[in-house]
Amino acid sequence: MAEITKSLGLKNFHLELRFSNSGVATRWDREFIMRNIDIWNKEGLKKAYVCGPPVMNELFDRTIDSLINQQVLERSMVEVL
Repeated sequence: MAEITKSLGLKNFHLELRFSNSGVATRWDREFIMRNIDIWNKEGLKKAYVCGPPVMNELFDRTIDSLINQQVLERSMVEVL
């Protein structure tokens, strides 16, 4: 999807990959989620789809619920798969 949108000159897709065995220090925590929400807002993204292992999805669900309660984010903006 990232390659297709780039080849079409579109800026409506952002891909953020993290592989646990890559040695990357970035963690999927509240700080990471907030940083990405800032990126989504700057890029004008309207929807985010999150797909990962159950532990990561649960973290996203809890963090997103908290952000919705704080009115930082709308529920319709994020789908956790």
